[in-house]
Amino acid sequence: MYIKTDIKLHNYTLNIEIGKIARNTASSIFLDVEGTTLLITIVYAQTDDCDFLPLKVEYFERFYANGKIPFNYFKREGKPSEREILIARLIDRSIRAMFPKDLKLEIQITVTVLSINKEINPDILAINGVSIALALSDLPFLPISSVRIGLCNNLVVVNPSSSEMKQSFMELVLSGTEDKITMIEGSFNEIKEEILLECLKTGLTEFNNVIKSIQELKIKLKKQEKLKLSSNYDEVSSILFNKYEKIFYELYYNYDKNKVKEFKNTLLTDLINEKNNLNNKNILTQIISSIEKKIIRKKIIDTGKRLDLRIFNEIRNINSETNIFKSTHGSAIFTRGETQSIAVVTLGTHKDLQLIDCPFFSCYKNNFILHYNFPPYAVNELGNVNVIKRREIGHGNLAKNALNYIIPLYDEFPYVIRVVSEITESNGSSSMATVCSSSLALMDAGVPIKNHVAGIAMGLIKEENDCIILTDISSEEDFFGDMDFKLAKTKNGITALQMDLKIPGITLNLIKNIINEAGLATNKLLNIMITLIPKHKEKLSEKAPKIKVLHINKNKIKDIIGKNGSIIKDLTEKYECEINISNDGIIRVSANSQENINLVINDIKNLIKEVKIGTIFRGKVTRIIQFGAFVNIMNKTDGLLHISKINKYKTVNPLWEIKEDDVIDVVISNIDTDGKISLNIFE
Repeated sequence: MYIKTDIKLHNYTLNIEIGKIARNTASSIFLDVEGTTLLITIVYAQTDDCDFLPLKVEYFERFYANGKIPFNYFKREGKPSEREILIARLIDRSIRAMFPKDLKLEIQITVTVLSINKEINPDILAINGVSIALALSDLPFLPISSVRIGLCNNLVVVNPSSSEMKQSFMELVLSGTEDKITMIEGSFNEIKEEILLECLKTGLTEFNNVIKSIQELKIKLKKQEKLKLSSNYDEVSSILFNKYEKIFYELYYNYDKNKVKEFKNTLLTDLINEKNNLNNKNILTQIISSIEKKIIRKKIIDTGKRLDLRIFNEIRNINSETNIFKSTHGSAIFTRGETQSIAVVTLGTHKDLQLIDCPFFSCYKNNFILHYNFPPYAVNELGNVNVIKRREIGHGNLAKNALNYIIPLYDEFPYVIRVVSEITESNGSSSMATVCSSSLALMDAGVPIKNHVAGIAMGLIKEENDCIILTDISSEEDFFGDMDFKLAKTKNGITALQMDLKIPGITLNLIKNIINEAGLATNKLLNIMITLIPKHKEKLSEKAPKIKVLHINKNKIKDIIGKNGSIIKDLTEKYECEINISNDGIIRVSANSQENINLVINDIKNLIKEVKIGTIFRGKVTRIIQFGAFVNIMNKTDGLLHISKINKYKTVNPLWEIKEDDVIDVVISNIDTDGKISLNIFE
């Protein structure tokens, strides 16, 4: 059945067509907003061989959508870009908690961007479109909506255009139901808590109309949900819980991770070997995990203490150190409990700028790069260490967002900055450890960042009559809890926020309390970090490249480049340096030697000087003759310094004091009709 309808989302009108394209799928919609067009499809299959919801979200932006051909050699789209992966994760995080916990269906969601209006970012449309497509399928799903919030001229703007976002001091994406928020992703320029809460409140009010329209459309299409649970799941789970509750409680009361792991493996083997109605390994693993979850949450609520005996708002022991490697440009190690990050900073030159090309944005260059590596040995596991996983890309992006606004502008600090975080131990919140270690390493490298940045991960245990906020969560508290809430801030305000839930939303009032607790925790971390290194080092590492920036008149660029690039090529070879000239007359010179930098800058200044009487040059003596010396003053232009004009030297023969390759200051005293230049010593 073909249906065409529209749904209002603040300033967007979502034009939706159903039953027109991809009709073999379980559900598909064709969505358009002012020229940004998406195809969203849902397919699923029954599976019992899994102990989690096998949900997979794929997001693709086709280059043809913006009239572009891919930049790569093959001229076709390849593996997903970081932007596509991050948007796919954004969709996944918005919807995952809205499925029933015991759903055993393998679900694949594919979003393809077919046309792009550069003023309308497809990511918000994708989240809303996926919610609509899922609600119109026969899958059990609670619909959500999503908006982007900007802050332009101190005004909160809902779904700002791309042009407006360039003026915004923050970027906030949130998803939710009529009265609760389910997902948050934000990057801020040291925003105050009260402003952030006002932005969240504004976003929450926008969800009602979309969700109401989805429900009405669902009724119109007479869509019914299909829920498939594992056979005997609840029965076996209840039996095992009653049988092993006391043993699990004792294990977790005197918690030893290795003993718990050993007991679980033994129990799983015994249950598989037993003759019962449910001996699927993955399902039994899930049942054991659900028993663990009940016991851990019960212990925390009953005792007021966590597995490691901390109170709810207690941070684990902190150890940190800077300048741990002598051959790098900056380094730091940050350890919080059993979570450890080593951050290393490398400073590069203009040629190291990261070139980014995607259908939505024009091709641009990025001067701040942060990479996050999570090898399997960090959690004592075997695995492939050569594959960059989506999780690593997501965690690295979160840490980068936390630091983005405190990094100096490229015009102020002309270095490409790359930070790499190596996670060497992990027991919860390695991304926030990355924020702390990276901030310290940048200080150690001498990068003039505005402030220290610290990050903390918060957890939640929410039962019918209990709601407990946990500070600095461990991996067990993350896995068995209801929330992973990460906040990064400086002493002046919040720089990043990310919230993921395993329950279908929490209230704005609860989020306010969590932000308050997270703020107190990050302030403690900031005090520790400031004590270690109060401010960034005044000097860069001796091993860092030397860079000098020079501004010249655009009309003089040709004088530096020369015919077919001859002059600039000679300069780079002569001084073993790199020279980059932009169209607006900004020259960036880099070399390993400060002396070479000074010499090439002097040559460039000489090249752009007007050749007239009275102009002063610093030149090199190229040849000594009987009646004087020739001095090169404009790379390939020589002037004669007559022996009678060398007044600075009071010897019998003044030329005895001048040798070839000497660098001296001279002034033009005369230019004859043939263009020959006469020089004097400048005193």
